[in-house]
Amino acid sequence: MYLQVSACWCVHRSSTPPSRTVGSSQNYRHWVYTIPADHRFFGGGAGIVVFWGVLSRARWRMHSIRLAVRSCSPLVCGAMTDPGTTAASAHRLPKQTQRYGLDLHLWQPEEAAALHAVIPANVDHLRPYMAWIALEPQTLDQRRELLETWAADWASGGDLTVGIWRAGQLVGSGGLHRRPGPGGLEIGYWVARDHLNQGIATAASRALTDLAFTVPGIERVQITHDVNNLASARIPATLGFRRLPDRPSCIAQGPAGTGIEGLWQVTKDEWRVH
Repeated sequence: MYLQVSACWCVHRSSTPPSRTVGSSQNYRHWVYTIPADHRFFGGGAGIVVFWGVLSRARWRMHSIRLAVRSCSPLVCGAMTDPGTTAASAHRLPKQTQRYGLDLHLWQPEEAAALHAVIPANVDHLRPYMAWIALEPQTLDQRRELLETWAADWASGGDLTVGIWRAGQLVGSGGLHRRPGPGGLEIGYWVARDHLNQGIATAASRALTDLAFTVPGIERVQITHDVNNLASARIPATLGFRRLPDRPSCIAQGPAGTGIEGLWQVTKDEWRVH
């Protein structure tokens, strides 16, 4: 993820996409820069978001740009939350869980080689809905730096980005993200092509939901996906999340993205009795 910069616009783009990519909107971590209010447009709504992978921060230190530690953005259309200022952020997210036959834990730099083996083998599979694939290829060193960034983000009270492992094999990646703002977390996930249709995304999302509700102050968990990503939509439906009204997406879109995201939510009380 380097050199290429992309703007995230709250607009609709039409397309005729495939529907087999299993992955939610918050499926992979990108550093995000947001333009200050005086440089925004759309009436102070979403603003401009540009994302990058693992370029040296020094190259991007500009007085007019501030870093927002978020998977593709801390934006909800028309509103912005800073992960460092929410009440929930006072609690560092738990960094691991082993449930439902899976091991989900915070990515460690020494696991870069495993990620480096899986991503190139899944570029075509992930490309339709994962904007960050356009920023491939990356070197092993770049992936290691990215994992270090995710670990630092978590340590500072930000998002949790995890590898999804089964029997010691990397099968995907996911996370808990603070985009919903105080009291909420959003689940992200993607699953490697060779491990589709094995219940992995559902099990990982179930485990992440369980984990999210152990965090003090978290009362709701959300999952978002492009409205045409039908494979991803089946995950929250299976888990008993409620479908909320679709909304314009304020995160970067893959080539099959419509610019409209499906939104699902479950509350702590609902999850307890599910």
